[in-house]
Amino acid sequence: MANELFDNHRRRLASGTILVVVTVIVAVAISAFGIYKLRGHKNPLTFQNVKVEKLATTGEIVAVAISSDGKDFAYVTSEPGKERLWIKQVTDTGHEMEVVSGTEENFRGLKFSPDNNFIYYLRSSPGNPNTIFRVPSLGGLPVAIISDVDSTVTFSPDGQSMAYLRADPDRKKTSLMITQSDGRSERRLTTNNDLSRFVLNTGPSWSSDGKRIAVAATQSDSNLQHVLIVDVNDGTITSIDPARWQRIGSLAWLSDGNSFIVSGSDHESKGAQIWQVLYPSGQVQRITNDLTDYQQVTLTRNSRQILALQDGRQANIRNGPSGEQRPTQSTSGTANVVLLSGS
Repeated sequence: MANELFDNHRRRLASGTILVVVTVIVAVAISAFGIYKLRGHKNPLTFQNVKVEKLATTGEIVAVAISSDGKDFAYVTSEPGKERLWIKQVTDTGHEMEVVSGTEENFRGLKFSPDNNFIYYLRSSPGNPNTIFRVPSLGGLPVAIISDVDSTVTFSPDGQSMAYLRADPDRKKTSLMITQSDGRSERRLTTNNDLSRFVLNTGPSWSSDGKRIAVAATQSDSNLQHVLIVDVNDGTITSIDPARWQRIGSLAWLSDGNSFIVSGSDHESKGAQIWQVLYPSGQVQRITNDLTDYQQVTLTRNSRQILALQDGRQANIRNGPSGEQRPTQSTSGTANVVLLSGS
């Protein structure tokens, strides 16, 4: 009888211990999930059934950017000895407003401020340093913000700071710089090393959480390009993908903070296509797959629309010797401003 009571007591203790352990495991799992949600981790935005729409413009387009709310876009037209900066509503097929009149300087690297009140652009002319200018979106007097800049700018989420690239005079070193949005309090965040050179034409992109900046870089031993992530707090650099790109044209973080857009070409694509790169895994998903060339990608704040400059190449279909249809390329016309919308 005593042994039976002891066995029953032991079984109750064992069952109670198991119940306690299971309860603790469930509680830990729930807490972990709650922390995960509170930190804002979400599944990456995806682009399916992408619709490409050509926006109406006039003249030869050399630079573009979309406002964060997706209502307006800015673009630069070029003609011999003269470039002009325009703004136009995305849904307006006719009216456009000239923001900066024609000058002999080159306008590149367009970027709307996060509040859409200003357009920033990189102005260059022979014999003068590249200078970032700022002009009100509704028109007004352009103001020089900071000189000796070698890339387009990118803004912190709150719009208080901006980052850009600057090459040393010998062009052997390039630094990622940060200033206030008015050009004050400049500081050097990090400098590339001899094994990986920052790509000036691509320009940096600031993540939506404000913690990281993505920069394109070329590996010296292969001349292939990859994406580097720079920590805003301490300037440490990490690479999330192997050097796989023949060329990276532009970078843009998505609003989820878990991925970014690349316009670039790999060993299989002839022109620069648009890709989504997941962070931090580096997994690549292709968004476009055609024979055109996409450059100067900018995003709306919700990342549901992508504005890009698409070159004038057109794909023609001809029959091969066995009757197989093969695409050929021909170059005609000028670059188009296109809006890509995902579902």
